[in-house]
Amino acid sequence: AYIHIGRATSQQHAGATGMVIQLNDRYASVADIDKFVSDERARMKPEDASNMRVVIKADRDTPMGLINDVKQALRNAGVLDIIYSADQEDLR
Repeated sequence: AYIHIGRATSQQHAGATGMVIQLNDRYASVADIDKFVSDERARMKPEDASNMRVVIKADRDTPMGLINDVKQALRNAGVLDIIYSADQEDLR
């Protein structure tokens, strides 16, 4: 399962921070994460559901508070294996 967090291209989906959360390919809020995890687990085999991993890919300007909110929502949903994805900064 994938959670993308980044700048909103329009105010239509932007949260208070001007950032948008996508759960797989749908715009959502932190409050939607519990149902998202539940739905994803329902589609998996039972042995895979217990080992569910979620990838969080966030824009470098994402406030840490928002990332912590997402992480806490995942913890509350029983997801303990989280993979963080980021772009490598050009060090030249």
